[in-house]
Amino acid sequence: MADLGPSKGRCFWFSGPAGAGVRQALPRIRDRLHQTGRRVEIVSLDDKLWSLYQETRGPFKAEPGAFKALLDEAPPYVQDLWRQSSAVCIPEIHRTLESGADVFLTFHAVYHTDKFGDFYSPVDGEILRQLPPPDKFLTLIDDIGDVAHRLREEGQVFSTRARVGLPSVREAIRDLLTILEWRAMEFTVSRLLGTFVGATPFLLAVKHPSATATRILLGNGVPSYVSHSISDSRRQVQESGSWPGFMTEVQLFTDALSVIALLDGAAVKAIDGAVTSPPAGT
Repeated sequence: MADLGPSKGRCFWFSGPAGAGVRQALPRIRDRLHQTGRRVEIVSLDDKLWSLYQETRGPFKAEPGAFKALLDEAPPYVQDLWRQSSAVCIPEIHRTLESGADVFLTFHAVYHTDKFGDFYSPVDGEILRQLPPPDKFLTLIDDIGDVAHRLREEGQVFSTRARVGLPSVREAIRDLLTILEWRAMEFTVSRLLGTFVGATPFLLAVKHPSATATRILLGNGVPSYVSHSISDSRRQVQESGSWPGFMTEVQLFTDALSVIALLDGAAVKAIDGAVTSPPAGT
């Protein structure tokens, strides 16, 4: 990594596929860190890329994340813009760290171009070497149904899909399969990038309590994956109106071990409804 002087703050990297809700999750995690006395600035490489694209191609729909027009461009052109926009971020990131504040550096490791029906990574290795190495690296994901809903919003990747009739069903199924592949590729490429910078990413659902991500970032506890039979639990709720007792036992178990319980997304929703207070281990 480039030596631009000592950094006082800590740099945390966040990746995640488009539509996963990373943009909505990061402010919640930032606010949790603020409660511990840390200052945090969020730097989005994708937002910088979008701004540069608007400057070079003229005005487009302005809300952040409206990437369809950009992703319909030829991948080599987008990759070149990624290098230019990321290079602009590097001094800003170092200045923030030197001021004593932490940085949440967020980016998509993989893009999908609907126009060409292909996946590719915009990330450039030479630029990566100039970025501050991550103290922790998190890859955030969400349920594919929720992702599909976001990506069908105006200006997003699947915004031109049919809304009614048989074509809409075919396109919806195809989009869900695309999102599954996109999510898998995002984590695979993030793991490769993590190897490159010496920080294996944690896979975390955006529906996890923000306290879970905060504990990972600060190294408070030993991360452990905990799950349970969510289908049986939901069936019992439908039949009896109450969650099974073992879900509370799982919570007591994680509390006793002082672990960071990385519950799967469905289990997070369930356990939140089964206990009377937010899980201390999450």
